Amino acid sequence: MTFQQLVFIVKRALLASEVLPIIRPKYFHKLTNEITKTVAIKNDFSVKAPLANNTTEPFVNLNENITKVLKALEEKEKKAGDIYRERAYRTAIESISIYSKRITSGEEARKLKGVGNGISTKIDEILKTGTCSQLWENDSDERNLINLFTKLPKIGRVKAKKLIDKGCKSLEDVANELESDSFTRIIIRHLEELDKEIPRCELKSLQSYITQSLSTLDMRFISEACGSFRRGADTSKELNMLTTHPDFMSTTEKVSTAREIFLKPVLNHLKGTGFCIDYISKGQMKYNAICQLPSLDPGAEPYLHRRVEFWFVPYDQFCLAKLWWTGDDEFYKS
Repeated sequence: MTFQQLVFIVKRALLASEVLPIIRPKYFHKLTNEITKTVAIKNDFSVKAPLANNTTEPFVNLNENITKVLKALEEKEKKAGDIYRERAYRTAIESISIYSKRITSGEEARKLKGVGNGISTKIDEILKTGTCSQLWENDSDERNLINLFTKLPKIGRVKAKKLIDKGCKSLEDVANELESDSFTRIIIRHLEELDKEIPRCELKSLQSYITQSLSTLDMRFISEACGSFRRGADTSKELNMLTTHPDFMSTTEKVSTAREIFLKPVLNHLKGTGFCIDYISKGQMKYNAICQLPSLDPGAEPYLHRRVEFWFVPYDQFCLAKLWWTGDDEFYKS
C-alpha cells in the first residue's frame, strides 16, 4: 500500500461524519502530517512523503536544538500536573518543529502558532545558552499547591489561587473551605493513588477483568481498551474502556434510554462485584470510575485504586470510535 492510498483510506474514514459526527474533517491534516513524519523517520528520511505545505521534501526538524529543550520543559509541566502549560509547550513544539527555517530569535518564533511572550523569551535563552534555567528551578510552594488543588474536580487554576489566598494549604483545607460533600472527600482520600502511573501489566488485568465481567452479564457486550494503552504505552494514568452492544445503534431514539438499558446495568454489575468503588464524573454515555482489582492472594498487598473511564457508543459507530479514542495523542487531544 502506498502512502497516498493510506491517506485516502484514513481521509474517507474521517470524513464519514454522518457515521461518527465527533470525528470532523478539520482534524484530518493533523493526522496526515503525523503519518508523513512517521513514514519519513522510520525510513531514515529515504521516503519522500508530501508535507502539509504540499512539498515533496522529507520531514526535517531544523530547530531541534529548541524543541528538545521545550520538550523537556513540557515533561516537567506534565510531572507537575500543569496540563495547561504542558499543552502550551506541545503546541509551540509542533509549530516550531515544522517551521521551514532555522529560528534565530524569540521574536521570529512569535510569528508561529502557540509561541507567546513567555516561550519566546525562553527561546532567546536557549539560542544563547543551549538550555533553559527553568529546567533546574524548583517550583514555588504556591505553584505546587495550585497543581495539587487543580487535580480535584471543578477546580481550575483561578479558583485554586483564590483558595490559597483564603489560607488553604492542604486538600483537607479545601474540603472544609468548600464544605465538600462525600463525593469530593472520596476523591481526596484516593487522590494519591489515582495520581500514580498504572503499569501495563495492571492495565491488562483491569481490561481482562472488565471484559470477563461483561461476558457474564451478556456475551454480546463488546469492550476494548483504547487511548494510550492501545498505542502501546508502558504506563498510563487511567484506562479508557470503549464499550458497545449490538442492540444499541445510532438510530436509537433517546440516549437516556440507551443508558438505562445498557450502561447502567454494566455499572451496577461492576459495583456489585466490588470492582467499581465510586465515580469521579458521569454523563449519559460516560462514566469516570474509581476502581480496584480484587486481590487473589489474601496475604498480598491490595491493588491501588485506579481511574477507569467507560465510554458507551452505538454498535454501528464502534470501529470509528475506536480510531478516535486511540489517538495518536496529539490528534486525540486536539
